[in-house]
Amino acid sequence: MRTRLSTLLLAATLAAPCLSALTPGAARASEFKQYFLVLLRAGPNRGGTPEEIERIQRGHMDNIQRLVSAGKLAIAGPFEDGGELRGLFIFDVPTKGEVETLLAGDPAIQTGRLKPQILTWWSERGRALP
Repeated sequence: MRTRLSTLLLAATLAAPCLSALTPGAARASEFKQYFLVLLRAGPNRGGTPEEIERIQRGHMDNIQRLVSAGKLAIAGPFEDGGELRGLFIFDVPTKGEVETLLAGDPAIQTGRLKPQILTWWSERGRALP
């Protein structure tokens, strides 16, 4: 799973300059749709009592459901191996600033259990996430 994600991220990183060269300005907006991919990494504050951890996780899951219901979060989920890379969000919102605001409302991020890394990601128009 980690190898597959690493390959996907490497391909996206290598393709980004090519995408810019092929689809400048208005052409990019008409041919591609922008999403924001958020990698959730283990944060510095992983400790706590079982009750605290349960409360934070419940708040994290409630926040995910709220964002999905609002049409802002296209997809979310954890990674299987339980390592440093804990989960993934894909936001369908217009700006990185909005993503930052939405992430600030997540109890797992607020408490430092998770640390987000935001990446701008483009997909060809007509392709759809589930």
